[in-house]
Amino acid sequence: MPSTPLDWKMASKDAKRRHRPYLGSNWCREDVHLSYRSYVTTLPPTIHSTNPHFTPAVIAAAFPYSTPLPSNAGAVATLPGGVLLNWRTKAGDAAKSLTMELERDFLKEPMPSLPIYIDYADVTDAAVFNDFYQKYNVPCLIKGIVEGEGWGCGVGEESEWHPKSLASDPLASVSMKCGEDDDGNVIKMRLSTFLEYLEHNVDDSPLYIFDSSSIKKENMANKDNVIARGYKPPSFFEHDLWSYVGDSRRPPHKWFLVGPERSGTTVHIDPLATSAWNTAVVGRKRWVIFPPETQMEVVKAKKLYEKAEDDEAANYFMKVLGRLKEQNPDIVMYEFTQNPGETLFVPSGWWHAVLNLEDTCAITQNFCSPWNFDKVWREARDGRRKSCWKWLERLVERGALNGQQLADRAHELNTIDGWTPKAKESEEDKLKKKREKKEAKEAKKAAKKEKKDAQSQSSLPSPPAQQMNKMSVDGVTPPAAVSAGASDESASDDSDDSEGNKRKLSMEEEGRAQKSRIGVTVGGGSTTGT
Repeated sequence: MPSTPLDWKMASKDAKRRHRPYLGSNWCREDVHLSYRSYVTTLPPTIHSTNPHFTPAVIAAAFPYSTPLPSNAGAVATLPGGVLLNWRTKAGDAAKSLTMELERDFLKEPMPSLPIYIDYADVTDAAVFNDFYQKYNVPCLIKGIVEGEGWGCGVGEESEWHPKSLASDPLASVSMKCGEDDDGNVIKMRLSTFLEYLEHNVDDSPLYIFDSSSIKKENMANKDNVIARGYKPPSFFEHDLWSYVGDSRRPPHKWFLVGPERSGTTVHIDPLATSAWNTAVVGRKRWVIFPPETQMEVVKAKKLYEKAEDDEAANYFMKVLGRLKEQNPDIVMYEFTQNPGETLFVPSGWWHAVLNLEDTCAITQNFCSPWNFDKVWREARDGRRKSCWKWLERLVERGALNGQQLADRAHELNTIDGWTPKAKESEEDKLKKKREKKEAKEAKKAAKKEKKDAQSQSSLPSPPAQQMNKMSVDGVTPPAAVSAGASDESASDDSDDSEGNKRKLSMEEEGRAQKSRIGVTVGGGSTTGT
C-alpha cells in the first residue's frame, strides 16, 4: 500500500528525533536547500587521467604514500590498455630506501590526476588490474561494470534502481536502516515511506538509507527484487578474503544506499584497514579523497566549522573544504564527481567524504584482499580476535588464493610486532563480564527513569491564581485557606483555654483565704479564728 503524506511525515519525524535529538524538529535551520543548487551548478568539471601511460615508478614518485615497489631490477608489468612498462630500481642510502630511475620516455608524461579513469572494456584481465591498482594502493574510477558484468538493471533515469521504480518493487515493503540513536540502536524506515521523504524533504542534511540486512544472502536467494536479480560483486574485487569466514563472523561489509540530495558521509577511513568499492547506479556523487598519510585533525577540520554549522557532509563540501584549502595551501587532496554507472575503488587507508549531488541509489562493499592483508590483519587481530583466528583456519581449509601463505604471513607479522593473543577467557570470567554488563545496563536504565520521574514531578503545575480567586468568590474555601483557617482557630482555642484556667485558679485561691479567716478546716486540718 502506498504511503500517505501523514505516514512519511510522522515516520521521518520520529526517525529524526531519535537520530539527532539535539536538533529537535529544526532540521532545516541553516536553509541549505536554498543555496545548494547554486553550489552544484558551479562545481568545476572533473579532469581524469584516462591514459595510463605511466609506470608504477611514476606513481611512487608522484605519490609517496603508495606501497613501495619491489626491489627486483628490470621488472616488467602490463597495465590496462595493453601498455608494456618497465622500470629499474637502485639502492639508495644506508637505510636501503629505493629511488626510482625512470625511463626517459615516461618523464614526458604528466603526473596522473587521481582517481585514474578506466573503461571496463579496456581491462581484459582482473589480475592485471589488481597487480597495479590494488598492489600500489591507487584510487581509480571504472566505467561500465554494471553493463559489462550483466547486472541488467540499467543506469541513470531509466534504471530499475531509480526511486520511481523502487516504489513498486518488493523491496519497497522492506524496513531499512536510516540511522542510529545515541545508544547505537538501529533506526529503520520502510523503503516506500523513505522514498516519499526523499521526494519532499528540505532538511539541511537528510536521513540516508545505509542498509546491510536487505542484501544478506538469505534475503537475496529468492531473486524477487531488483538487487537480487542481477547484482554481484565486480570481478575486479573477487578475492574478498573475509568471505571465507562467512557473513555471521565477518564485520559488516556491504550496504545498499539510497540518499536524497544533500545527504552524505563526513570524512573518514574505512574500518579495519579494508579497501572499498562503490558503484553509483542512479544519481551523481561528489567525492574528496586524501592520502593515508594526511593527519586526522587536518582532514576533519573541526576547528574550521562556525558555531551554527553542523558537522554534516553538506557543510563539509559547501563551506569547510574551501577554508581547509586556505588554511593548508599545500595539502594533497582530490575532488571529483562520480557519475551513474561508475565504480570507485577506494584503497585501504585513504580518507574520503561523499556528498550526494542528486537523489542517488548505489551499492558498496568493504573487503580484504591479498594486497591489503597485512594492514587488515594488524587492525583486526585485536578488535575481532575470535573471528580472526577462525578466519585463518578457513583461508587454508577452503583454498583461498595463497591461503596457507597468508596464514603464515599473519603469524610472521605477529612475531615481527611482538604481538601475542590474549589468554582465553574462562567460563567464570565470561559470566562475570556478562553479569557486570547487565548490571551496568540496569543501572543506566534506572538512572534514566529516575531522571525522567524527577523531571515529571518538577513540571507538575500549581493551581493557577485565577482558579484560587474563583473558588473564594463562589464561597468555596481554597485548600490553602482552609488549612490556614484551621490553624488559626486552633491557636484561638488554645488561648481561650489558658485564660479560663487562670480565672479558675484565682477564684479557688480567694475561697481558701475566706475559709481561713472564719476557721473552716481546709485540707483535713483545723484552724481557730480570734
